[in-house]
Amino acid sequence: MLEQLFRKKDIVDDKNTQLKRCLNAFDLTLLGIGCIIGTGIFVLTGIVAATHSGPAIIISFLIAGIACAFAALSYAELSSSIGTNLSTAISGVTFKIPVASTSTNDEVRDYKIVNSFFNTMVDTDSISGKILSIDENGSGKLVINMNGQEVEKQYKWEMDQTNKEIYLKTSIDVLNWGAQSSLDALNEVCLEQHTGPDGKNVLWPNVDITVIVDL
Repeated sequence: MLEQLFRKKDIVDDKNTQLKRCLNAFDLTLLGIGCIIGTGIFVLTGIVAATHSGPAIIISFLIAGIACAFAALSYAELSSSIGTNLSTAISGVTFKIPVASTSTNDEVRDYKIVNSFFNTMVDTDSISGKILSIDENGSGKLVINMNGQEVEKQYKWEMDQTNKEIYLKTSIDVLNWGAQSSLDALNEVCLEQHTGPDGKNVLWPNVDITVIVDL
């Protein structure tokens, strides 16, 4: 019974609909006000002033307005729990990855990455970003902030219906964020690990990243 009462609609786009979603926040606000305010405000004003509140009618209206505001907030919370389309739910979501959370299952390597790579950048406490858009065809755009620079990237996404999660996957080249000096510093402290059997030292600047969004 409770599961039926508090059930939520899955966030999926209906490709067969012919209706265009064109209501913005201002339109919905006016729609809500129209639902709250009825003819009673015009009919009962004189009755309330004459038989109940008298000169305190203004205070009565203030109290009623506050009560209506709380009712409107309650309905807004209820409507947000029902769900919306995927683009509206995901677009604009921001994320932040603390560099201290770096984990390669090797504490020595993690220490070198944090101190020799991230700590040589500008504003290296975290890598932040924002999801700009998400398309039905499994792609989208996001922006990543690192080393004091902002770079826009394309990504591919897939949904896990069981765990209600969306995985955004992309590959970045740290050189696009002006991280050559940081890459050289990391390569210097990890020289042995990056030297192959042929004696050549190689450190690839490409990194695969995955952002997980909980629905």
